[in-house]
Amino acid sequence: MLAALAVGSLASHVLCRAELCLPLPPQLTPVQGASVSTAFLTAHYGLLSLARLQPGETVLIHAAAGGVGQAALQVARRAGARILATASAAKQQALLEQGVEAVFDSRSLTFAEQVRAHTGGRGVDVVLNSLKGDWVDASFEALAEGGRFVELGKIEIWSRQQAAERRPDATYLPFDLLEVAAAEPALIRTLLEQLLADLAAGHYQLLPIQAFPLEAAVDAFRLMAQARHVGKVVISQLPAAPARAIRPDATYLVSGALGGLGLQLLHWLANQGATSLLLLARSAEAPNEAAATVLARLKERGVTCIALPLNLAATGAAATQVEGQLAAALAALPPERPLRGVFHAAGVLDDGLLESQTPERLRQVLAPKLGGWQRIEAALQSDLLQGDPRQSDPFVVHFSSMASLLGSPGQSNYCAANGALDALAAATGQLAIQWGPWEGAGMAAGLGGRERQRLEALGVTPLQPAAAFAALEQVLQRGISGPVAVLEVDWARLGRQASPRQAALMADLMALVAGSGAPDAAEEPAYLAVLRDTPLLERHSCLVAFVQQQLAKVMGVGDPQQIDPSEPLFNIGLDSLMALELTVLLENNLGLRLTESLVFEHPTVDDLVHYFLAEVLFPDGAPAASPPEPEPERVVAGAEPAETSPAWDQQVADVAALDTADLLRQLRGD
Repeated sequence: MLAALAVGSLASHVLCRAELCLPLPPQLTPVQGASVSTAFLTAHYGLLSLARLQPGETVLIHAAAGGVGQAALQVARRAGARILATASAAKQQALLEQGVEAVFDSRSLTFAEQVRAHTGGRGVDVVLNSLKGDWVDASFEALAEGGRFVELGKIEIWSRQQAAERRPDATYLPFDLLEVAAAEPALIRTLLEQLLADLAAGHYQLLPIQAFPLEAAVDAFRLMAQARHVGKVVISQLPAAPARAIRPDATYLVSGALGGLGLQLLHWLANQGATSLLLLARSAEAPNEAAATVLARLKERGVTCIALPLNLAATGAAATQVEGQLAAALAALPPERPLRGVFHAAGVLDDGLLESQTPERLRQVLAPKLGGWQRIEAALQSDLLQGDPRQSDPFVVHFSSMASLLGSPGQSNYCAANGALDALAAATGQLAIQWGPWEGAGMAAGLGGRERQRLEALGVTPLQPAAAFAALEQVLQRGISGPVAVLEVDWARLGRQASPRQAALMADLMALVAGSGAPDAAEEPAYLAVLRDTPLLERHSCLVAFVQQQLAKVMGVGDPQQIDPSEPLFNIGLDSLMALELTVLLENNLGLRLTESLVFEHPTVDDLVHYFLAEVLFPDGAPAASPPEPEPERVVAGAEPAETSPAWDQQVADVAALDTADLLRQLRGD
């Protein structure tokens, strides 16, 4: 597998210079490799090769939540620099948690004054810029005497003469990585070799990745257009992962097999056609009555169950013994029933407030989950199984918990244990299912009335086993990997009681599942009739709220009322693609034929409402309430969000080349 730097990498085939092709380290998947080369090379070349960033210097990284920004944080941190950054408000807390000294609003020009204040009036030694327009001038204002200004942008960039006139004391360093690669391929190859070596050695961490299959490319561009992603968006042309079918000519290993959830899993596997099961449970030598009954019924159905009384939580010499016993059992499987799948469902609880937790209590909960998987993995890699053609690479399903996704009071250790499995699955292509509570089984089986009332108040309903296993079957058939949440929840109710951090995590999901309260084309196509029945003096405010709701859908805003009706929409992150989508929504809900230039001609919510009421919907009726007077000297900043990545311009060009009507049909899901 090769890592390469090439133009037009969204194509199925590209021509690439041999100097810019290197073997991909075996630790990296193709998707991971695609996420790192351009971002890290851009950050490394800009900060180290050009700006010569030194230990103790201060750097301002714009759009630090983007792919290049995330790479630049690591490059600057390794160089020993102090890091300041800009990002949109929703992403600032995440950057602070990554160790950034201070984060400022990338959509407000006040960042320059704030940077000066933070540095005692001095400014920063280096600016890594990917913004444009007035933000370039403000960035020069934030630069210290004799500082270096690294320009990553592709449009509206300043000439060297402009920069010299603005700040003759500063060094202006614009560059295009692809132009550098064409002119100095040997240099870029050296940097790429060093980057891959540093990644393999753990000096740099992989960027956050959101991967999309090629057929979902429009969704990927839409995500970037809404500026909701952190890290890199990757479009993969790799074939989808194979379905994980339960087969009669295979053996399936189940840990935690004789617990309540494990026993239900055994029934389901048998119903799916499994005929050979390898069961791991400490109680296997003396199963309780419920377990003995299930095992007897499986035997009657012709299912072979080999139960091993192994303690997966063992440590030291005992752990080595467990690994050996399991490896021997795997090696002894009949040739016609090789191991095809592993269901890791072991786990224990030891709940308590954080202040009462101890290292021992944490180890006790981690041991069966993370430690248990380590025992299983060691057995799978045992010398006893190497070279055995019967032992193909089995799929792995970890039974995780919604606790690792949303948190759970009193279960910090359990959250950590399941979070470790989630991270493992994300890194290895395995599957981790973040289960909600099960009705009558699993960790929730012993919940008392108080705990059940708390879950009910949060909007969480225990999963019925039939529904849970139907979801498991669907996930396996689709070949999904990484963490997947399966739970039944009223997101609106949960959102009302969520902590600020939980609310930020769930904002997009609540808008998608529960809706923002706005009528849409499918649910209420006759919104115009509703508006006609609205008292005349209330129509303006009613329509303002409606347009805000439709706009919130397009932009992914959780609270529509946060959108200022008098603010130019392109100043708050709307771009041309979203403007077209908004136009389609308004067309469908108001029963109108609108021009594609609608939002450009009426660029605020108030402008749109005034246009609809006065000129389109009720031109002959009594005048509606007048919208507020626009604030003087407001300027529409342009059709793209202020916070962009260096690759944004090419992405815009790619989208612009698409057929607009076809693109809109795809966005609507027609």
